[in-house]
Amino acid sequence: MLCVKVVPCAQIGGESYIASLSRMYPHIPLIASGGVNQQNASKFILAGAMALGVGRELIPAEAILHRQVDRIGELARRFVGFVKNGRDHLAARKARRMAIDE
Repeated sequence: MLCVKVVPCAQIGGESYIASLSRMYPHIPLIASGGVNQQNASKFILAGAMALGVGRELIPAEAILHRQVDRIGELARRFVGFVKNGRDHLAARKARRMAIDE
């Protein structure tokens, strides 16, 4: 699958930029990267990103330095949860639209 990575996403408009791109190019899967964190991860998914690029927020330098495997694992679980929550909200929104159209 061909995807477009939008970088640095937060600096060029954040979730609203992803939403605009999604509306203009609904056939192109977008990956939001650059400035994605725990506070905005779900918002990027809700805006139309199919995936997230996460760096320092997922694997902090000090966690690597101190070999904090559990910390990195917990951060990964959180980000997976944010993506899942965003996708669940999108699915519920789609289901409501389909019920209204019937």
